[in-house]
Amino acid sequence: MTAVNTGEPSQVPTTGLGKIAAGPVTVFHHVPKCGGTSLLAVLQRWYTVCRDYRQGWAQEFGPPLDLTALDGRHCLCGHFDGPENRLAVRYPEIFQSPRFRCVTVVRDPLSLVLSLYRWEGRMGVRREDVLDRYLMGHVGFLADALGAGPDNWRAVLDRYIFIGLQERLEETVTLLAHRLGKPRVALPRLNVTDPRGRAPHRRRLSAETVARFRAANRLDEAIYTACLRRFALETRPPVDYSECSFKKPEMRMKAQ
Repeated sequence: MTAVNTGEPSQVPTTGLGKIAAGPVTVFHHVPKCGGTSLLAVLQRWYTVCRDYRQGWAQEFGPPLDLTALDGRHCLCGHFDGPENRLAVRYPEIFQSPRFRCVTVVRDPLSLVLSLYRWEGRMGVRREDVLDRYLMGHVGFLADALGAGPDNWRAVLDRYIFIGLQERLEETVTLLAHRLGKPRVALPRLNVTDPRGRAPHRRRLSAETVARFRAANRLDEAIYTACLRRFALETRPPVDYSECSFKKPEMRMKAQ
């Protein structure tokens, strides 16, 4: 079941849910062009998804959802973009209460903006066709999507119990299932801007343009690098601290 915020007073499904489910409400902060549409299909297998997105190309959100009606069976999802509708502004209690746990997925900043460029062109809403100018006009896109700044970006990342990577989306879903205590499910590939992975626009970029974009985009690069390191820790095998693990190899063999 999916609830969509269309501006009505109450958008949380209330029929057929029975008793309140224990456990925190999961919140998926959907950063655009980071595989979120595919991940949403997975989340809908695990939860009753409550979608809080702008409708169509509307510039305004509907009223916030009633979070008191959500429980462990629900997952709140949205882009939460724009200064007045960032997650911490629209739903400040989410980062202040153990009732909620937040997850997101990020992507290499250059690849993210190139994907956005292709997608906006396909939708006919791109306002700048010159690729170099488009890139420089989207410096800081990842930081802005997360509501992060130069002084607080580390604290912002710490709010999320899990941060996945678009480049490793299948592994992200597997790790997320484990973190949320959900069964593993197959990952569909939905809303793929470049389904063959050819990235023709990237090949058109000169080394100087890429270097200029990355230099101007230092905050996004720092955020993404931190997320890469965090993901590496998620995938690292657990350390065995049992007494047996400290014995010499021949002693461990005898113990077995």
